Amino acid sequence: MVSGIHIAQIALALVSGALIAHRVRAVFFRGAAQDGRYGDAVLASLDAGELARVRALGHADGWGAQLTRAALEAQREGVDVGIALDEASADIRYEAGKGVRGLRVAASLGSASGLLGACWEFLWLTGGDHGLAGLVAGLPLQIATERALLAVGLGFAITILSLGARTQLVREATLQLARNRKLAEGLESRLSRTIDVSR
Repeated sequence: MVSGIHIAQIALALVSGALIAHRVRAVFFRGAAQDGRYGDAVLASLDAGELARVRALGHADGWGAQLTRAALEAQREGVDVGIALDEASADIRYEAGKGVRGLRVAASLGSASGLLGACWEFLWLTGGDHGLAGLVAGLPLQIATERALLAVGLGFAITILSLGARTQLVREATLQLARNRKLAEGLESRLSRTIDVSR
């Protein structure tokens, strides 16, 4: 028999799952659309003077391409490439960290809901009227125990899922941000030098 706390836990699990799916898409697919070779290809093309190839690489989807587009646009408009890259990097850091706090909150709510569900069932058991279930010896205790175990199990499952996903997302985002930092430094040094020469 499912109680209101169990329904709330199922709703929390669905919300947590939707948040995880959204963040996985952003970090593992959009953020990791290019691996470490993307930055090497962009910087090698800049060193070779192949700006057309760099522009083509900038049309790809992903955080590295977002940095490349920002740097090329800043160079074309004659503004400071470093400032443009800092702004693009800030947007990427925001995108990478979005939703992480929500997963931590879901994990906390999951464990709290499990304990709350167990307490609720204990209060129900000791609180009085159990209806027809009270006519069978031991049945209220069995019902309360099953419900409490279900609440604790659902709560810990939500906690483990949310914290596990959060850990993997933070690890992958940190790796992607390190790659992007290296790419941004290379873009700034090369494109700023190009602007200085053109002046």
